Amino acid sequence: MSTQTEIPESVSAVTGKPKSVKLELSEEEADMIQTLLNDYVLAYRSDRSVDYKPEPVPREKVGQYPYVATAPAPEIINPSYDWINKKWYSKNGTQSLPVIAENVADLSRKSAEQDQVALANGQQTQMITQQLGVQTKQSQEILQVMGQLQKAVAILANGNQAQTTAPTQPTTDNKQTSNAETTNGGKN
Repeated sequence: MSTQTEIPESVSAVTGKPKSVKLELSEEEADMIQTLLNDYVLAYRSDRSVDYKPEPVPREKVGQYPYVATAPAPEIINPSYDWINKKWYSKNGTQSLPVIAENVADLSRKSAEQDQVALANGQQTQMITQQLGVQTKQSQEILQVMGQLQKAVAILANGNQAQTTAPTQPTTDNKQTSNAETTNGGKN
């Protein structure tokens, strides 16, 4: 007994309609194909010689070395299966795309934080410079006042020296003398 099977192709003809191929299979061939479809599944081979390869595998072998049931995530670059930790990883040492994206985001965030710290440091430096300018100006003003005070003290000191070097005449106080005479009883 013969069975006809149509297999549509994904390539469309010039008219825009998909092409289909008709296969004439014997019942035995159709049963064999059905058995293959029922007993085999697509698994992913990963071992020492092959990093990653999709292959049809008997159902009972899936999940056992070297056939993995789940495909690697599409963002993993050059996938290979880690049979000890039961997960796919990137064999060429690069990280998966989400991890790389996360690292880039972390670096961007840290860079922004450092920019903020640098900006704050710049502002603090500017404030300190302004404070130093104010203090320098105040110090100069204090030095000017001190200089003026030194001049004034020097003038005053020179004025006192002029008075002490000028000849002075002794003063006689008649009242003291007359009191002395009265106190001593006029005996001198």
